[in-house]
Amino acid sequence: MLTQRTHEVDVIRLVALLGICIVNIPTMGVSDGLSGEVIIGLEDELFTAEANDVAGAVSAELNQYAKFFTGLFIDGKFLMLFSFVFGWGIAVQEKRISSVGGDFKAYYFRRSFGLILLGMIHMSFIFAGDILITYGITCLIFWYLRDYVLRIPLKKFLWQMIRYQYLAAILVGLIMASTVMMDIASPSFLDLGNDALGGSFSEATHYRFVDGGSFQILSVFLFTFQGLMAFGLGYLAEHLGFFREGSDSFQKLRSMLPRLFIFGFISNVLYALGMIEVGGGLTMGVGVLLWLVGAPALAAVYLYYIVIVARRIRIPELLLLAGRNSLSVYVLQGLIASLMFGGYGLGWFDEFGELALIPVSIGIYIVTVLIVGLYAKRFGRGFLEPVLREIGGR
Repeated sequence: MLTQRTHEVDVIRLVALLGICIVNIPTMGVSDGLSGEVIIGLEDELFTAEANDVAGAVSAELNQYAKFFTGLFIDGKFLMLFSFVFGWGIAVQEKRISSVGGDFKAYYFRRSFGLILLGMIHMSFIFAGDILITYGITCLIFWYLRDYVLRIPLKKFLWQMIRYQYLAAILVGLIMASTVMMDIASPSFLDLGNDALGGSFSEATHYRFVDGGSFQILSVFLFTFQGLMAFGLGYLAEHLGFFREGSDSFQKLRSMLPRLFIFGFISNVLYALGMIEVGGGLTMGVGVLLWLVGAPALAAVYLYYIVIVARRIRIPELLLLAGRNSLSVYVLQGLIASLMFGGYGLGWFDEFGELALIPVSIGIYIVTVLIVGLYAKRFGRGFLEPVLREIGGR
């Protein structure tokens, strides 16, 4: 029996896109280290030097609260949600294509390389923090783990992914600590909020193309095993009928909610404190290590409640269409942001702090969801989904 698309998955994607947008927009719109100093809505000539100092301090504190909030509740959690439903989608596509005698392996590999190709274009011309490249690479690796995920106990799979994830994190830490590597990478290594992003199109593109590659290398190391874990859980969820009413796996998740929330909350508090540099490098190091498993824990809690809400509230078709065409929404978010903040557009780079960028991100999210939803309603799909489908050979 073929698996029918469940609207809960579209809602999960829709919610995940909001969290991803809130995390991504600051890396495109503000310099690293400056977001705590920007005075929102204040003009120097209207205030005395003393008043400016006070206003600047208040603004910096509010921006720190915003960074803490993002680190605690958003950063990494919604990407895990998106990765979970991505793995679910792999299982659905495999069943669907195999049931009609299609060559799923050929389709899968073409689609994975298509993601990498689109990601390279996206990284170079729109957003240096692109995740499509890492998704494509993770997909290629996951192909060889699909059957393994279904054969071994779930706990064993999770522990293996966590172990490899920590080994990768240690490797990344060693790379970042190496002065030789830092010199090779460039002074702006991992500085996604570089001033070049506020310059001309050629300056921003050069920065993204050259230094974005450095970020992508570490992104692959950091995200691959976390992504494989989420892909595997989503893939397994489809085979277990996770989204069916009353499914055992969904009830199992419900029973684990208190433990997941307590562990996830404490872990992410330490991570968020590290993000605002409370406690120095030790807090940051411990926080990141705990975040690697704490973010998936909170994501699992979010997953349960999103499904519950999706079952109880009627979601407008327009929004479901946007969630169904998430690739178009994701890329359009970056495109609009690059035009807002780049010198080749409105030139608003460094005009907002972290706090102000939260409503800005929500605004961009709403606009992109409506555009893609309306486009999909008119033409059947988003503007990028047919491209990826064509690359996959379907």
